[in-house]
Amino acid sequence: MSANSLLKTNPIYNSYNLFFDLKDNDIWKFNNVDINIQQPYITENYFIVPETSKELNIRDKYNFNSDNFFISNNAIDKDLLYSLYTQKENNSSKANAINEDYSHKLDSEKKYFISLLKDTEFIDGMDNQATFYLNILMSENKQVVMLWIQKIFLEILNEEKILVKLLSLLLDYSYDDLYPTSQTIALACREHKSNIVKSAVFSLFGHWCNKDALNFLEAYEEPKERWLRLKYKTLKEEIKQKCYI
Repeated sequence: MSANSLLKTNPIYNSYNLFFDLKDNDIWKFNNVDINIQQPYITENYFIVPETSKELNIRDKYNFNSDNFFISNNAIDKDLLYSLYTQKENNSSKANAINEDYSHKLDSEKKYFISLLKDTEFIDGMDNQATFYLNILMSENKQVVMLWIQKIFLEILNEEKILVKLLSLLLDYSYDDLYPTSQTIALACREHKSNIVKSAVFSLFGHWCNKDALNFLEAYEEPKERWLRLKYKTLKEEIKQKCYI
């Protein structure tokens, strides 16, 4: 790229560091771009776009077409660039507001969910109300639900029976379904004093049965209790055989 095509921009645009070639429809990313505090302009038909667009089709994202977008005399319309910036900010603000509203909704559902965990009998291969309810919540906003589950985990950390129920709920999902929430909870139980809780975590590792599960299992000290130590060693060998280690 030639020296005369360096971007010069107003501070409000300094989070943008991708360039869009209007001729070739290609995208380049420059990790080190000198930003000068000047009015925005662009040369050689390069157009600046948000970094979040690097994996997207720029024209689709912003609905560019010959009717609403043009560059003349190698210059960019400042108002157009600002409109793209505000579009990104507005979308982000809306998403944050939606997540915050849903988070409040979940907080009001927490007592019911914990009560549901207490009353649910988790039987391998059988449907249950707790899993059904969680699936409904995740279909509405999975990202917020995952954070909510972590908050509940912290609240019930010292309540053995409910914690075991939560771990049993996680068994209804694959390794990837609730990643990284399930993995975070499983590792956080490493120092738990309850052998019953640790046994439930070991069952989760056996359910995942992959190399990560083996690493997680080995992060736990070999239990002193005979029955739990037997489960630990058996799972360790089973996972190794499954993963050809």
